[in-house]
Amino acid sequence: MKKTVVYIRQSLDTDKQKNSLEMQRSHCLEYAKQRDWIIDEVYNEGKCSARKTEMKERLHLNRLLNDCKNGTIGRILIFKRDRLARNVEQYLDILHQIRSCKVELHFAADNEPPLFDGVVSDLIESLLAGIAEYEGNNIVRRLINSKKTAASQGRWAAGSYPYAYIKKSEDQPGVLAIDSSKVKIVKALYAFAKTELCKKETDFKTFFESVKKNKVLKELDEKQVWKILSQPLHKGIMSQTIDGQEFNEPASHLRIVNVDSWEEVNAVLALMKPPSGVEKMIEEDEVVVAKLAGVVHCATCREPFTVTPKMYKCKTKGCKNSPHIERVDQEVLVTVRNRLLENGMREWETVRDQLQKMIVSPFEKRANSLRLEIKNLEQNIVENVKYHVKTKGVIALNESFVETYREKMSELDFIESRCYSIKSFVQSLTKEKELERVKKEGLKPMEINYLLQIVKRVEYRKGIKAISYIHNERKGCLL
Repeated sequence: MKKTVVYIRQSLDTDKQKNSLEMQRSHCLEYAKQRDWIIDEVYNEGKCSARKTEMKERLHLNRLLNDCKNGTIGRILIFKRDRLARNVEQYLDILHQIRSCKVELHFAADNEPPLFDGVVSDLIESLLAGIAEYEGNNIVRRLINSKKTAASQGRWAAGSYPYAYIKKSEDQPGVLAIDSSKVKIVKALYAFAKTELCKKETDFKTFFESVKKNKVLKELDEKQVWKILSQPLHKGIMSQTIDGQEFNEPASHLRIVNVDSWEEVNAVLALMKPPSGVEKMIEEDEVVVAKLAGVVHCATCREPFTVTPKMYKCKTKGCKNSPHIERVDQEVLVTVRNRLLENGMREWETVRDQLQKMIVSPFEKRANSLRLEIKNLEQNIVENVKYHVKTKGVIALNESFVETYREKMSELDFIESRCYSIKSFVQSLTKEKELERVKKEGLKPMEINYLLQIVKRVEYRKGIKAISYIHNERKGCLL
């Protein structure tokens, strides 16, 4: 007789999901008990991400599929579809393998629709798997957002801790403390680098060879040496990149070496090739992007500048007003920054409301529109599925419908991520430490773009001659 088995998998190793495996197992056993089925075996994948783990690395799933092909399994119970896969294509591939072996597949969750058969089964299953994939993306996005929040609060959220740092306490996740046992090594390495790297013309490989001869430093490998010397936390700046967004928070209580020493060493490192496998922590030359195209005008001709690869250029014949893009954008940014800081003391509410209106609201409006469209699409899916179950007829869905649904979900993912980033920045402008970051020119490239959107017009000739800002209709004043 062929076996009835259970497959369970836990997505994340978190306190929130610490009972996930037992919960899935319990539901599947209860489902089997209600039908007088005996469970012969439980295939427990344990803690394994279906998004990040390749199929070939999921040992218990592969064993399950192989047992299906060998004809030893007749029925599989799982909690929900997303336990098999969070990706539509991967789910359909697994489903096809199970079906080809004539194995039954049952879902134990109360709110999970049963497996569909017939000519439209693949289409319905792809839509249901698409919803599961969307939910999975939401989980990931929430995790990313929580990491961003932690990073913005000066907590470590970027994986393993930097050299010479440990967790401060178990009940304070991401809060770091200095590992006193390694402070001596860090200080010795910077002192050695100032002598052997900064004052001698040498490459990093040669420098590392001299490090290996130092009694205090000889246990460090080449990658460790580079990472220690280039780690901003050693100078008191917690620098992290979460999902492409940079966070640079003051952390003077975690400083091990003085800022001047760090800057001196890293000025030399910036000119060197890092060891293999280590990403160089400096910005490469970028294409000059005109942030104020259409906004900057010639102060003489009053005409808007055209944009060349590196220059703004007056389009009036004979006019030689052609300032460098980076110079103009930087001068305008400084002016806007100073204006914001002035208003920050008097009327931050006005500034915040205007930024909300100019930047956040359009994204929120589009996100709300997309949510409504997706909700309507999902309602159509449910109604069509109900009709199909009731009449056993052909469901009126097609590939273009499926593609529209996927496109809407993809756009919403992007919009919500961008909206979160913008809103966090706008709200952060009310915090004293953020005002200090604005004052000290600590803005990220995307944040600079946000701020420059409040500029309505700039007249320029060898400096800013006039600048106007977007009118605030509610207050009746200029920013």
